[in-house]
Amino acid sequence: MLFKLTGSRGAGRTTLASAVTARLDTVAVHDFDEVGVPTRRSLPTDAIA
Repeated sequence: MLFKLTGSRGAGRTTLASAVTARLDTVAVHDFDEVGVPTRRSLPTDAIA
């Protein structure tokens, strides 16, 4: 199962992710605010359309 939470700053993404994590057994949360959004330079050339 995959959940993608989107929204502007202050929309409650982190709060919702925390609530989902508390209810499900195994959850991995990846926050782009912490790890950064990939740039075109970090993508393989065959992945760039």
